Amino acid sequence: MNDITRADVTLKDIAKLKEDDHFLSAIVDSIPDGILIITSDYRVVACNKAFSSMFQFEQYEFLYSLAPLDTIPNFSNSPTDKILRKTLEKCPTVCEYRVRQRLPRGSTTVLAITVTPLKGVKNLTGAYILLLRDITQLVNYEEKLINLTQYHNIVGSSHGMQQLFTVLKQLATVNTTVLITGESGTGKELVAEALHFGSTRYSGPFVKLNCSALPETMLESELFGHAKGAFSGAVSARKGRFEIADGGTLFLDEIGEASQAIQVKLLRFLESKEFERVGESHTIKSDVRIVTATNADLAAMVEKGTFRRDLYYRLSVMSVAVPPLRERGGDIKLLAEYFLKKYAQEFDRDISSFAAEVLARFVQYDWPGNVRELKNAVEHAVLLCLNTQIQLADLPKNILEQKVEPIASTRSSKVQGSHFSKEAVISAMEEAYWKKTRAAKILGVHRTTLYRLLDRYGIRNR
Repeated sequence: MNDITRADVTLKDIAKLKEDDHFLSAIVDSIPDGILIITSDYRVVACNKAFSSMFQFEQYEFLYSLAPLDTIPNFSNSPTDKILRKTLEKCPTVCEYRVRQRLPRGSTTVLAITVTPLKGVKNLTGAYILLLRDITQLVNYEEKLINLTQYHNIVGSSHGMQQLFTVLKQLATVNTTVLITGESGTGKELVAEALHFGSTRYSGPFVKLNCSALPETMLESELFGHAKGAFSGAVSARKGRFEIADGGTLFLDEIGEASQAIQVKLLRFLESKEFERVGESHTIKSDVRIVTATNADLAAMVEKGTFRRDLYYRLSVMSVAVPPLRERGGDIKLLAEYFLKKYAQEFDRDISSFAAEVLARFVQYDWPGNVRELKNAVEHAVLLCLNTQIQLADLPKNILEQKVEPIASTRSSKVQGSHFSKEAVISAMEEAYWKKTRAAKILGVHRTTLYRLLDRYGIRNR
């Protein structure tokens, strides 16, 4: 403790340290990260104590030895060794590349690997430094966060998405039919996939069909299959999606587009688990879980007579609503970063972040195309970006041109600076009897702005 608190080091002492090689060695050996210095032809110059401890060998045996890299115990042909060699073959540097490796001490460790040229040492021109940082605890923490914000391939931390995750987990152990509702682009197909792969049917097939993509005659054949010669062009018998999905899940998207005739046959299958191929009278049984999705109001279609009431009730035994992105303001940054990582890796681009004004524009934008539009916007930006950070100029034109309104109001008594306080929003919601459209009018803002405020402050309906 006295060495830390006493200020008795003089300039004369510092001058002596400049001539003492052990001073620099002491600094390097005090660093908890593993450090290895090698030549461009893979010979060892030096390493610190942390590195020798990681791989459990005597440090002094490799100090200034120029021994071949592959003679380091427990290091040769390891994941770290392979990354080091691959880096030096292709490019001079790599920063914080993550790799899992089982170290001699027996535990699997996540190492962040940095390789960079050694500069400023005349006798070591062309040498490189390998820096290894143990980030196992950090990665474990990140994985715990991911488990809280991701269910299968669905990403979201907002209240609405957390509720959705809870429902999907509850449906994992049952085989009931599920109707997924939500606007176009909200990710209904991902929800259907999560229902399948999170269920006991995960090892069976996941088969999908868009009911709006085919005319009635072709849709019937796609669903139930057909016999040879059943119609012109049916040169051979063919299995339908119900037969292919046996033991798994059949996802029917845009179910509201199915004709009345198709609806009748779907209802029959749901009641008996039986069907016939087109052109055959032979009955086929199939163990299939049916999951459907629509962006239409099926209840309204039932009242109009365009969708069968009995089928609607059979399909909506469990109904799952996917919230639009404008109601998930807290998820926008999370989703954007998720897609950035995905496309930067896919297109091999060194892009790590968004400029602050880009994220601000993302939060202000209405996202009429929902998550699909955000995904496409990030992909567009990654393709155009010439730097390591996405700028406003990299975004699609429609996002840049949309007018955005500031969060402000004439109700100044309820405003803190240029933003509404939490109390102001709650007051408006209570005044509007928790009707969002009415509360938005009271505050003098667009409804989408109110959604962002509710999500920002974690305000839920009462």
